[in-house]
Amino acid sequence: MRCPRCSASLPDGAGSCQYCQAVWAPNATAGPGRPPVAGVQFNRPETWTTKAYFAVAAWWTLSGVWSVLQAAAFATEKNDGGGAVAIAFGAISAIVGLGLLLKVEAVRNVVVIMACFNILFGLFGVVMSFFLAPLAGIWGAVIMLRQFIDIGLAGLMIFLIGETDTRTPNF
Repeated sequence: MRCPRCSASLPDGAGSCQYCQAVWAPNATAGPGRPPVAGVQFNRPETWTTKAYFAVAAWWTLSGVWSVLQAAAFATEKNDGGGAVAIAFGAISAIVGLGLLLKVEAVRNVVVIMACFNILFGLFGVVMSFFLAPLAGIWGAVIMLRQFIDIGLAGLMIFLIGETDTRTPNF
């Protein structure tokens, strides 16, 4: 049988979908290959992952908008295009955050790739900070701590995108 919401293949007589969490009342008239007829519930229960995902996406959007506003407010003719670059990066951050809020799959895929690179560069930064920490004193430790935070946030974002994915796995 197939899920009436996401069309995933399910065992005959299933009362819920393991992929999209749709729940329906078992139907005696539903036979092999026929989907259940009544009682489909399409809303997924709210979990902490959903709330955390939207909080991170909203933060990303607001941070991008703030960067654009800040760069535009302090833009002068003397900063040689630095304000334009800051506005561009802020706008990209705001658009990516908006794409995350709207759950645009292309944006979510790009964010996962960016987070993977962030983890790799963070690990490189930790190794470099480890060797340079004795030379840099307390600032070396602060830089290393920031690298660990960046790695953790990138891993959290990958986890949250995976947990809020509504597509059926394509094996």
